[in-house]
Amino acid sequence: MNVIMVDAGNLAGDADFPMINLNKFGWQQFIQLDENEVIERCWRSDIIISAGTPIDKQVIDNSFKLQLIVAAGDAFDHIDLDAAAQR
Repeated sequence: MNVIMVDAGNLAGDADFPMINLNKFGWQQFIQLDENEVIERCWRSDIIISAGTPIDKQVIDNSFKLQLIVAAGDAFDHIDLDAAAQR
């Protein structure tokens, strides 16, 4: 399972992800990724966490293992809900 936080710099504090005892588990955290970097870094992620960076149809379509998108915060307008629902 691969989990990625694409914009930890948008959080009020630090992203504190608990260690999980799973085989082949990975956690990546980035301060901020631009649009092209999001596609490049998320393609093999099972879970994408975003506080404000757009997660659009292109990101969703290119992330072949994607199972969950998490909006970190109270806004989720940066996530393409239609593309996520189609997935």
